[in-house]
Amino acid sequence: MARLRFRVPSGKFEVGPYPVKAILQDNTDLKFDGKYATAAIKAVYKYYRKDPTVPGGWTLLATYKNRAGRLLLTEKLVPPGQEPEPEDVTHTYRARTSSPRAQITEAMELKLECAPAVPVGEAIQAVCRATNNDKLPHDVTISVRASSVMYNNAAPEEVGCTSQRLKMAPGTVESVELTMFADSYLGKLRPQGMIRIDAVASFKDGFASNRAVVIVEMPPLNVEASLTLVTLCRRPAYIINMQCVDDP
Repeated sequence: MARLRFRVPSGKFEVGPYPVKAILQDNTDLKFDGKYATAAIKAVYKYYRKDPTVPGGWTLLATYKNRAGRLLLTEKLVPPGQEPEPEDVTHTYRARTSSPRAQITEAMELKLECAPAVPVGEAIQAVCRATNNDKLPHDVTISVRASSVMYNNAAPEEVGCTSQRLKMAPGTVESVELTMFADSYLGKLRPQGMIRIDAVASFKDGFASNRAVVIVEMPPLNVEASLTLVTLCRRPAYIINMQCVDDP
């Protein structure tokens, strides 16, 4: 049923409910004790930027067609008599191993560098570093955009953006910096103080993206509260008065 495959650093073996090697090779024509099915999904990724100056309000930045995903399903163990249910076990099987020489990397790689949190009133600085991993030069447009968002990324409001067009030779690294001063985000902060930073590098036949979040930290509030007992309609009631005072 389960076959040994690799010895991991802990000294144990990696095993699975079905032969791991066969599953990684999508070989379903084998006699297993259980049933499983695999699926590959080929998708087209389109990256848009909000732009109120164009019809529809969105500008297409890049289209990337060479994206695929893999899904591995098996039968969930259920009591006898119940209808069979699928169980996603994709995460339990590692991707096919390869040497560093054979590994496939993205043609363009983006890294965002920024402080995880800044006190309110201070400037927010983000640096996007783009690396051309391809063997060919590329004309790349790098855009860095910052938005004030809710905790669930809802209700985004732009607080800063920058864009540069660069010619990148193979193996080179270029940096694009975005600085937002307090007057650009004050009045736009959501209750959680989250600033989402999106970086996109678009070039012929592809794009790369990365994202980071900066928290704008609010100072602690110094609140005074008083309680007053009154009578309303011959019944006792309390009036609570709360006042925010300066922090000593």
